[in-house]
Formats: sequence, C-alpha cells, structure tokens
Amino acid sequence: MIRAALALLVIAIFAFLLGANGIAGVSLEISKVLLVVFLALAAIPFFISLSRRSERSALAVTTSSKSDQAEDVRSRAEDEGK
Repeated sequence: MIRAALALLVIAIFAFLLGANGIAGVSLEISKVLLVVFLALAAIPFFISLSRRSERSALAVTTSSKSDQAEDVRSRAEDEGK
C-alpha cells in the first residue's frame, strides 16, 4: 500500500511538471488517502502490542508478588515453629 502511495505521488509530481494539473491533483489525492489508510492500519498493531506488553509486565509483577507472599508465609511459619 505504501508503494502504491509513493508511486502515485511520483506520478502526481511528474504530471504537474508536464502541465497535466488534473491528473496531478487526482494522483495526489489518491496518494494522500492511501497514505492515511496505511498509517491507520500500521498504528493498530502497534497499539495492540503496547497493550499486550503492559499486560505481560503486570502479570510478571503479580506473579512475583505471589511468590514473595508465599515465601513470607513460609518464613513466618518457620519462625513460629522455633
């Protein structure tokens, strides 16, 4: 999709230089639309990966605190047994 946007941008510049303003305008508008669609479709997986990364780190913190709690319970039980 990004290749199509860049190709249409080159066509628009070339058409403008040759004086075909109508073709240049249409090519430029299509290029803009494709670029916006590409950026939107690229942003979706980026933000999804960010949310998954934060879930993983939250899970790691939860897991480590549970193991820390279990260790505290064991040490208290040992202290009470002495």
